[in-house]
Amino acid sequence: TDFAVYYQSVQDVLQKKNPYEDTNIDLNYPPSTLVFLLPLNLLLLENAPKIWTIFSIGALPMSIYLLLKIIFQRVLLLDFLLIFSFAIQAFPTKFTLGMGQTNLFILLLLTVCFFLYAQKWTYVSGIFLGSAIAIKLLPVFLLVFFIKKRQWKIILSSVITIICTFGLSLFLFKIELTRQYYLSVLPSFSIGTNNIY
Repeated sequence: TDFAVYYQSVQDVLQKKNPYEDTNIDLNYPPSTLVFLLPLNLLLLENAPKIWTIFSIGALPMSIYLLLKIIFQRVLLLDFLLIFSFAIQAFPTKFTLGMGQTNLFILLLLTVCFFLYAQKWTYVSGIFLGSAIAIKLLPVFLLVFFIKKRQWKIILSSVITIICTFGLSLFLFKIELTRQYYLSVLPSFSIGTNNIY
């Protein structure tokens, strides 16, 4: 599972090993992701997947609630339960939970970002967007939305968050991890392979 990769990657970096060279796992995330995953070390292996899944499941209703709040300002219980019942049964949700992926956490970070944007908390909104980008590079395309909206405070705080997280990963881990990710791992992605389905 993806969770097993995250957990082993954290163990590798704590033991001063390079997770990109660990033949038992296939880590495709940048070293900045490991900064957010370090707390996994506090969990025993047998409990870690369960706790991860509980938090992952919890991220879904929180995201739905905030999305409804953005759209309607007032959340009706019936609307919430209807959307949650569809979302929890959707294949992407089941797959994310079954594989132990980060997707529901990314969804929550991005939902909080847009909720705070709607509330005009622009700097804090950018911190959540920057965190999502530092964990999984794909949300970087959302910066285009905020550029079009001329939301320079969000962009600034996002960029600062990304720089701080990347800087922290350089400080905590070997610079070789960053070099290897951006020069070897990332360029090896191809649309034609299932690495990036």
